[in-house]
Amino acid sequence: MWKYRLAWILLFVVSAIMYLFSNGTATLAVLVFSIAAPAVSGLLFFLTRKNLSIRVRHGEPAGETPEPGAAENEGMGIVLELQNRGRLTIPVVEAMAVCRNLRTGTEINVTERCPVPGRRTAELLLSGDLQHAGVYEFSVSKINVYDILHLFRSRKEIPESGRVLVMPSVFPTKITVSGSAAAMLESDKYSQTKGGNDPGEVRNIREYVIGDPVKNIHWKLSEKTDKLLVKELGLPVTDQMLVVLDPTSGEKLPEEALDAMASVYFSILYALENEDLDCTAGWCDPEGGRLVTRKVATESDILEAAEQCLAAPADAESMFVEMKKGSISQRFAHLVIVGSQTYPRLSSVVEGGQVTLILYGYPASSSTGEGVRILGYQSDRYQEELAGLEL
Repeated sequence: MWKYRLAWILLFVVSAIMYLFSNGTATLAVLVFSIAAPAVSGLLFFLTRKNLSIRVRHGEPAGETPEPGAAENEGMGIVLELQNRGRLTIPVVEAMAVCRNLRTGTEINVTERCPVPGRRTAELLLSGDLQHAGVYEFSVSKINVYDILHLFRSRKEIPESGRVLVMPSVFPTKITVSGSAAAMLESDKYSQTKGGNDPGEVRNIREYVIGDPVKNIHWKLSEKTDKLLVKELGLPVTDQMLVVLDPTSGEKLPEEALDAMASVYFSILYALENEDLDCTAGWCDPEGGRLVTRKVATESDILEAAEQCLAAPADAESMFVEMKKGSISQRFAHLVIVGSQTYPRLSSVVEGGQVTLILYGYPASSSTGEGVRILGYQSDRYQEELAGLEL
């Protein structure tokens, strides 16, 4: 605003000097304009500034749809609904907010402005550069109302804040459930769409095709029908798998690494949901120092989990480093951790269940001395490397 005031002062001084030396009609008009324009602008400003009311709303402006080719997160943010109760237009409303990614801690400043016509409501979208996955918190720091010449300003305080969830990119991955029957928990619920390897549940009997396991051949029935028949076995789906996102490593990781881990994690959850395999999602709560779990069976369950999971800071010490036996309240057949480090004594925590670590930055698959399976991937090719997973 000081630039506009300085420009007006210079205009007034120059026009006054020109009028003193030339005393002409043109210079007099310029001098009168330099005095009258700010006076009229200031009068209108004082008449309209109190007519503004503001409300914070989440989401995109009403009636707007993303343009073709726009970025996935473009247009996301919080919306200020600016209502002008007066008849005169409010020339400029400027809103300033701090946008903070709760997961990475990155902060950016956002400034937007617009006019508000008389007896109308305008919408002002506050949207930052939301390139990385996480929950973004928008805190509105200042709202300034200006006259048309930007010579006068009125400030409004609005303590409200809003949050926006930015999901990571999800890629298709084929999930194959491991055939270790010893690690399976007893269950009376089986997948209705996907076969497994539980000999206690036969879903169907069909003709043999190349690639079917020989152990699934139904020899007695094959002899009676003179056809080679195989048994389609059931897949237990109750309390089978706990999938945990644990990007915490005690140090600040690059945002690209955090995005890759989140992408892998939610791709697995969506793949399990598509295969009708109920699972439990988990993540670490750094403030409470505990493991938070949530049963996920639908897409809405995954999104609700993401709102909490992606709001947790990622630079704390992992709770799995010092986790002891019995720390997980429920027993699971398979613990899957998507993270960036290995953990000591992890096999004792799950009490005999399978453990798979899907780790960022590890070059290849391997295993630890405790029988923990490790699947490594790189940031630049992880969608190709993890297009098929055996869990």
